[in-house]
Amino acid sequence: MLRRALAAYGQSIIVDEWPTLAEGDCSDETDQAFNALSRQAPAVFPADARQQTMFAEPLKNLDAMADLRERCLAESLSELPDFFRVTTAGLMGVAFALGLMADATLATTISLGAPAAAVALVLNARRV
Repeated sequence: MLRRALAAYGQSIIVDEWPTLAEGDCSDETDQAFNALSRQAPAVFPADARQQTMFAEPLKNLDAMADLRERCLAESLSELPDFFRVTTAGLMGVAFALGLMADATLATTISLGAPAAAVALVLNARRV
């Protein structure tokens, strides 16, 4: 029963949570799966002291999963820092200046265009 709840939670993270994180939101289905997992885990707590010690580690991991999910949700809602924008603008200014000073050959066009394309991909990847 607990394994099914853990599998459902993992599946919900991949199918439901990740697409909604891209939009800066969290998934209600994943919330429900995690709540079900959290309710079921303490219910199977063993009576033997040795087994209790062994069972404590998965419960710690469950708490760590909850913390990790909260951090992922918080990071999905955060904006890019201003330092990133200033650095990107500075690098694009340097690339533009180098482009003005370079000879117009295919090799220089490719060597200057590739980093500019990489910067554009990084900026666009954050919006996707």
